[in-house]
Amino acid sequence: MNIFKRLLFLCVGMLTWEGQIGTAYAINPEDGIVTIQSAKAEFSVTEVDFGRVAVGDSYSSNVRVTNAGNTNLVISSLSFSDVNVFSTTTKLPLTISPGTSSELNITYIPVNRGSIERTLTVISNSSPSQYKIKLKAQPYIVNELHVQSVSGITGEEVTIRMTMNNMDAVSGYQVDFDLPEQLEYVTGSFTLSNRKQDHFSAVSLNNSVLRIIVYSPNDKPLTGNEGEIGSFKVKLIGNNSVELTPSKTVLSATINHVIENVVSDVYGSQITIKKQGKQGDANGDEKVDYMDIDAIISYIMKGETEKFIFKNADINEDGEVNVADIVLIVNIIKGSI
Repeated sequence: MNIFKRLLFLCVGMLTWEGQIGTAYAINPEDGIVTIQSAKAEFSVTEVDFGRVAVGDSYSSNVRVTNAGNTNLVISSLSFSDVNVFSTTTKLPLTISPGTSSELNITYIPVNRGSIERTLTVISNSSPSQYKIKLKAQPYIVNELHVQSVSGITGEEVTIRMTMNNMDAVSGYQVDFDLPEQLEYVTGSFTLSNRKQDHFSAVSLNNSVLRIIVYSPNDKPLTGNEGEIGSFKVKLIGNNSVELTPSKTVLSATINHVIENVVSDVYGSQITIKKQGKQGDANGDEKVDYMDIDAIISYIMKGETEKFIFKNADINEDGEVNVADIVLIVNIIKGSI
């Protein structure tokens, strides 16, 4: 090695390693060429938006980081501006070889409603040594209304049940339905569930709009966090099945001394309307045979089942299903009647 190369090697050797940004200088002792060696982190995003998320659940997102440098990239720290709701499952330090990529995990568990913006700072031996990623979310409290599906025979009355699963203390509600022509509200049929306390109800029907209002004069909440909150009956008309979804829903709760509509989601139902079946066709398969006798026996012993059609089974139309109807089915099968 000539004297020039030795001096150059000595000078570079005194300046080589800059630990914080991972930059080094390698010299070829043969030709004296100096090569810069460094790690370079390239991130797939600058922002992670978790979107609309329910409080209490856990959400996860990954950010891909690629080492575009020519020496190992070492990620030493993932620093969140809010460690109460953000964390990571990524094991640190994380080493990424040149030309390869890896995933950085971000786990989010919201604890309060309202939009948030936070920051993740990634610290590594790249240049620059810090990279900031914006974290966003719109967490909400779960207060859902569900209208339960039901089926029945045309001309019959069926019960429409409304259930609610709620995290807030809901003290009252308003639900409006635009009733299709296949559903006829049975006047006076609305009933509050056992989740009531001192609650009152008011029901009106105007131009096919059924409006149900429930309130507490002392602002007491409905008890519990899930289950039925009220029901009403409708008469089924025609043979077409219909969807029944509220056109307006208000779930009232007091939040920070302010009364708010806290409904988060509303789920409608399918009302299945079946045509009038044959007398004796208790299981609805459009035949009268010994399977219908089995269905009646099961009903008598265990109670009503999903496929049991009471009106078809009550052959003598006395409002009951019992052994007398079984005898009549036997006679239908034998051709006696």
